[in-house]
Amino acid sequence: SRLYYLRNLRGKAARIKERR
Repeated sequence: SRLYYLRNLRGKAARIKERR
């Protein structure tokens, strides 16, 4: 599913931003 791939990319970016 593409939606899952896009959600995963956004989730990873959000986690990295939150970690900062």
